[in-house]
Amino acid sequence: MINRKKITIIKKIFRTAIVVFTVLYIAFFFYDHLKRGPIADKYKKDLETEFKQIDQLPDASLKRYEVSAKPGSALVHGSFKTDKRFNEIRSYYDVELKKNGWKFWKIDSVKDWGKDLGGKSIRFCKGSYIATIQYFGEKADYGSTYSFSLSWGLHTCQKNS
Repeated sequence: MINRKKITIIKKIFRTAIVVFTVLYIAFFFYDHLKRGPIADKYKKDLETEFKQIDQLPDASLKRYEVSAKPGSALVHGSFKTDKRFNEIRSYYDVELKKNGWKFWKIDSVKDWGKDLGGKSIRFCKGSYIATIQYFGEKADYGSTYSFSLSWGLHTCQKNS
């Protein structure tokens, strides 16, 4: 049987471990934001500039635009509404992105909670940046037809993926 003295020692060790873990977690959080935060902000600004250099699909209306950065990643994202279908959207961005130095990487089918709505995701690479066109699908009713985003740190371009 464990006596009270051993239980008290175990409780003190446990409390100390929690305090040490909490202090280390907070220290890492601040270090991460101080060191990597400015790097992500630089990439965010670069992605915003790149986003503006790419002519968006004619006749598509911008429904939502977001820019974000956190240590290790940055994202510029726009959602668009258009009457054009997937093949027209893809053909347009194939040409437009290649003009701006982007290289096709891959295309995937996308499901919404396991449901196939006809969605597709096309990705292009330019250095450490990824361009993603997400077509929501003919059966989707999201208020937007597709999204176009540029990111850094969220994915990596890999051959044969």
